[in-house]
Amino acid sequence: MKYLFLALLISMPAFSKEVLNYTCPIDKNLKTEISLLDKNAPTIDLFYKKSKFATCLYENTPESHAADPRALIQDAIWQLKLKSCNYYFEKDRDKIHVDKSISFKQSQKGPSYLAVVENAQPLTCTPKK
Repeated sequence: MKYLFLALLISMPAFSKEVLNYTCPIDKNLKTEISLLDKNAPTIDLFYKKSKFATCLYENTPESHAADPRALIQDAIWQLKLKSCNYYFEKDRDKIHVDKSISFKQSQKGPSYLAVVENAQPLTCTPKK
């Protein structure tokens, strides 16, 4: 019985669910969400007062590297390049200025960071429920 418990305890990271959607608040009215459902073409949604006003499509670059589950630090680094942005409301276009090339540090054990806003610090992201 104790061997079964030990095997389950050691293999727990193998059964953990992969997080693919993150939310990153900018201030009380503005936030971004990143979706990694398509690993080659992640999307970033821009929100103002809980209303989505744009979706930006990025493409993965060769500088990105996936997380290594055997490594001590299991972070994935995404280096993305802007393909297109689709704005739903022109009046909100100037609320968030997205950068043409962004980075996302996807951490399994700590906070994740998204550098998407031009001339600003990276945003702290949490998994979206």
